[in-house]
Amino acid sequence: MKLLVLILLGIVVLSACGGASTNQEPYPTYNTSATHEQVDEEIAEPQHVQVNIPEVETTYVEVELAPVETLDLQGVLRIAQARREAIIRPSADEFVAGLLGREMRHMDMPFFPEPIVEVAITLENAIYDVQLFFELLQNIYGGYDYFGGDDVFLPILDYVIEQLEQTKDLRTVTIANILFEALNPVIHDNHFSINNRALGISYQFVVITPIFDPATSSFKSPVFERSVNGFRNRDTGLYVTALMWGDEPISMGLDEALRLSLDANGEFYYSFVYVQPPRVQTGLQILTIVYDNGDVSNHATRIINTLEPMWKDGPLKSLTIREGIPVVTAFQMGFPESATNPNAIYAQNFLDYATQLRDEPVIIIDLRTNGGGNGLLPTMFLYRLLDEIIPQNYFRISNSPYEVLVRGLQSDTSQNWSHISYETFRKYSTFAPVGDYHTIFSAPHRMVSNDNLFILLVDRRSASAAEAFADLMFSLDNALVIGQNTAGVLHTDLTYGRFLPNTRIHFGFGRSMFVHPQGHLPEGIGITPDIWVNGDALVATIALLNS
Repeated sequence: MKLLVLILLGIVVLSACGGASTNQEPYPTYNTSATHEQVDEEIAEPQHVQVNIPEVETTYVEVELAPVETLDLQGVLRIAQARREAIIRPSADEFVAGLLGREMRHMDMPFFPEPIVEVAITLENAIYDVQLFFELLQNIYGGYDYFGGDDVFLPILDYVIEQLEQTKDLRTVTIANILFEALNPVIHDNHFSINNRALGISYQFVVITPIFDPATSSFKSPVFERSVNGFRNRDTGLYVTALMWGDEPISMGLDEALRLSLDANGEFYYSFVYVQPPRVQTGLQILTIVYDNGDVSNHATRIINTLEPMWKDGPLKSLTIREGIPVVTAFQMGFPESATNPNAIYAQNFLDYATQLRDEPVIIIDLRTNGGGNGLLPTMFLYRLLDEIIPQNYFRISNSPYEVLVRGLQSDTSQNWSHISYETFRKYSTFAPVGDYHTIFSAPHRMVSNDNLFILLVDRRSASAAEAFADLMFSLDNALVIGQNTAGVLHTDLTYGRFLPNTRIHFGFGRSMFVHPQGHLPEGIGITPDIWVNGDALVATIALLNS
């Protein structure tokens, strides 16, 4: 940016002033107590003064903007490494101490395989089912103590029974709705469901809607870059001073709302990404960007569509080569040891791909739209690549007594769709008893060195076990997570599902509670990628590697 500096080489003599004295005011003064009418009158009738300006010599002085940060692959890897080193892993000691003070009992109930035809249900049977349901919560649900324990749930049980007593026509749907509405304000767990309605929360991610640019025949959004002075618009050089919804500043700081991003050409920049709870009103939101010179620009925004899956048809797992780079795609974390699961072969293939790619300098693992499944499969995959067990950044507590858990693993469950052998469980996880009723899964954390480059692609539909894979990437050197935030479905697991005996209400929840580093994997928000991509993350990543 260049500033024109005028250097006056003569003395400008104002014909209306004669010889101005040295103590004369150089600028006009204004009556600050004047009324609006007086000021308008003064402005309406200005005094015109003839000014004779002599010829002047001009020179140009170039003033450089503050340099932007260097954004290349190595620089971004350094940023990612610093992020990993800053993670504060949680300690299990305080959490475990709270569990040891509560009496529990190991319990289960028969699995009723299908719902019954909708019929009227007696009050006695409805109350029996509800009391049984809360007893199962108390003794099996991994999040029971986290979400308040007896102090919270026992009053809810009383409230539900009151609602049942006041309802004349008790049917399955009615009772399920009463349960759901009573628990929904308390339980924020995307794995927990009642009649297939999740009690969790999914935040919305808002980005700027691109507009068509006739000059380039493409759709464009504002592109920002970063210097020591802050974020500035790449096209204008103006610095961003505020981001507004109407007259109100957004609830995120600039460092949070302007994310390191990657475009389809493999170039780094910063883009606007705003996180908000689900809104009742889903109308158009206009973002106002305020710049340091007072200029503003208004932009329509859109909520990222998380309902449309990326994958329609094709194998659950595949290995392809894109411009010389191996890409492993997985849409499910399957169970390779199951004798009856028809998708077991795809999980076996997934592990075989890791063995084949051990010597590849760059590997892309595409888990977009992967809804999860087997939580051990990510650890097994990386072990095939590195010959090391990569530790998670979280620990989990299971409401399964250690002896009961081991006995179940040692029994023959190979005919189950979700079968994992005891040998596999023991090899790839570290677990120990906690008191009489719990088992803890935890291993000392360490960063694992790695010379090859691992890139994991994720999006808002990458959930549960896929997020466990994303978490492992934060224990690895030379690893990047690229795409969009994951789904945020790892407060608990999903290991217990039944139909209540009388009402046949179906419910599902987890025995285990996952405790993550603060801000690392919030429920409904998920893991934030190292690099955000608004378009196709695979296309952008391939372009980055080829550049």
